[in-house]
Amino acid sequence: MKTSIVIPNYKNKEGVVRALGLCARQEGISFENLEIIIVNDGEESWFDVVGNSKETNKLQINIINQKRTGVAGARNSGINNSKGEIILFLDCDCVPSVNWVKQMLLSFCSDKGIDGVAGKIIPLIKKKSLVNSYFNATNRLGEPIIENSKIVGIITANSGFRKDSIKSIGGFNSRVFDKNVHGGEDIDLTMRLNAANLRLAYNSDALVCHEYPYSLKSIFKKYYHYGKGLALACLSNGVEPSSIRQPSYSAKDIFKYFFMVFSKIKSDFHIFRKENIGIFQSSLFCLFESIRRTCHLVGFMRVLSNRNNK
Repeated sequence: MKTSIVIPNYKNKEGVVRALGLCARQEGISFENLEIIIVNDGEESWFDVVGNSKETNKLQINIINQKRTGVAGARNSGINNSKGEIILFLDCDCVPSVNWVKQMLLSFCSDKGIDGVAGKIIPLIKKKSLVNSYFNATNRLGEPIIENSKIVGIITANSGFRKDSIKSIGGFNSRVFDKNVHGGEDIDLTMRLNAANLRLAYNSDALVCHEYPYSLKSIFKKYYHYGKGLALACLSNGVEPSSIRQPSYSAKDIFKYFFMVFSKIKSDFHIFRKENIGIFQSSLFCLFESIRRTCHLVGFMRVLSNRNNK
C-alpha cells in the first residue's frame, strides 16, 4: 500500500533530520511504497536534507519549500503533493518508533472502513528542566481525546488518514488556522471528520516520542494559543463551548472556570505525589497547571470577545 509521511517544518532542521533517521529504520515495511514529504513552511525553514545521510538515502524524499502558511496549510501542501493512498502525519519535534508505520498500516488493513487512525505519544527525554519535566509528567498530547468511546480530538502530530477521506472534507482548515494561529487545527479537523460520519480509531502501539519545550515562556504561549485555537474550532463548526466543558462569554462562566482552577490545585498535587514527584517539585507543577489553565482561558475568551464585539 503506497504510503506518504508528511512532516511540516518551521525552523527545526535538527528535528527533521532526527525524524528522517527513525523513518529510515522502520521495520516490516516496503520502502519502495513509502515516500517522505517535508514541507518547509517559510523561507527561514528552507533546507535540503537529501544525500546528507547514508541511512536516509533509501528514502524517497520530496521537499516542498513554500511561503509561510501555518501548520494547517503546510499539511495541506503535503496532502496535495502526496502519492500515497494512506497519509501519515508526523511533527518535526517527534520521532517514530521503529514499527510506527507498520502499526499504522495494520490499523487500516485490518478494517477497510477506518478513515483515520490516532497513535500514542510519549515524551522524548533529552535534557531536563523543571518545565520540561512538567510537560513530560503531564503529557497532554499522549492520547487522542475520547468521550463515550468516540474520538473527539485527534493529535495530528501522530496520525494517519486515507487520502480520499481527508480530502473529502477539504483537508485542514488553513483559512481559519493560518500562520497567526498556533493550535486547534487538529480539533477542528476531528470535528469535521465526525460531522461527515467518518470512522476514527486509536492504535496505542503506533508510538512516537515528542520533545516538549524547556522554557517557562512556552507554558504561557502554548496554552494561550491552544485556547484561541479551541475557540476558533468551536466557532468554525457551530459548537457550543459548554458542550465541550468550555466557558461561554459570561462573567458567571468565567468565575466558575477560575473557581475550578483553584479547586483542582489540591487534586493536582496528590496526582503528582502519586507519581513519586517531590513535594517542592509537585508544588511548582501545580503552579504551572494554574498558569496553563489561566492562559488557556485568556486565549479562549479573547476569541469569543472579539466575536461578540463585531
